[in-house]
Amino acid sequence: MAHKRFVYSELEGSGEYQTLAAGTLVVDSNNQLRFHNGTTEGGTIIPTTFASVASSGSYTDLINTPTSLINFISSYSSSNDKQFLRYNNSTGAIEFSTGFRVVDVADIAYPDGTLGVDQQGDVAFAADGIYVCVSNPNSFDISINSSAGYVNQGWITVSNTPEAIQVGYKFTDGTTTADVVEIVSAFNGTYGVYRISPEVPGWYGGVPSTLSVITSGSTVNTGNWQKFNNDYTPGNSAHWASPAPTTFGEALDKIAAALYALNTNTPI
Repeated sequence: MAHKRFVYSELEGSGEYQTLAAGTLVVDSNNQLRFHNGTTEGGTIIPTTFASVASSGSYTDLINTPTSLINFISSYSSSNDKQFLRYNNSTGAIEFSTGFRVVDVADIAYPDGTLGVDQQGDVAFAADGIYVCVSNPNSFDISINSSAGYVNQGWITVSNTPEAIQVGYKFTDGTTTADVVEIVSAFNGTYGVYRISPEVPGWYGGVPSTLSVITSGSTVNTGNWQKFNNDYTPGNSAHWASPAPTTFGEALDKIAAALYALNTNTPI
C-alpha cells in the first residue's frame, strides 16, 4: 500500500461542520483530530486523550478508555477473579475474561482445592510443572459433637463449619451419605443443629468427629487440581530395560532406538 504524506494548509470555515474529501485529516479549533470519509459532516474524532472512569461511566467505550488501568480494574470489581482484558469483536467492547485465573501455587490446596475459591480452568505455574483446576470443588469439612441430649436421632450438632449449611446439602463420612432436610438451629459461631435423613446413629453420637458437606452432586469431587509435567512412570516396568525412562522424552528416545534397530538401522 502506498504511503500518504499530509501537507499542512489552512482550512476556511469550521472543520467541525464540513464534509470533506475522504482521507482528509483536520485539526479543529479544540485541537482534536478529525478524520473525514467524504460523507460524514465534521468527520470522525480520533481520540488522543483518555477520559476518566468517573466522567465516562462506561468501562466498554473504546474512546472513553480510563486514564489508569489500575482504576479501571479496581473500580470494576473488588474481587480477585478478573485478571485479563480482551477485546470483544462482536460488541466492540473491552471486557474482562473471567473464565480462569492464574494463581500462586502456594495458594492451592492441592490436589482437591477449596470450595468458593478455585474454579475449573484456573492455572498455576511452577518449576515442577503446570497445575490446572479441572473441576470445581464441591465440598467442605465440618466438625460435629454428640447430640445425645436431643431425642430426635436425626439431629446432628455441628461445632465448627467454614460455610453456611443449607437444606439440600449432603453430609458424608466417605461411606454413608445423608441429606440435610431441616435447619433446626443455624450455626451461631459455637454450634448449629441440622436434621438429616436417613438417620445415622454414629453421627448422632458425634462419631466420626469430622464430616464432609457436599454442596452439589452426590459425591465429593476430589483431585480437582491436576499437575502436568514431563515425568513418566512406566505402567509395566518389565517392558523397559534398566534403567527405565523417567520422562516422556527418554521413553520416546528408547522407543525410537528400538524401532531403528528392528528396521536394520533404517531411520524411521
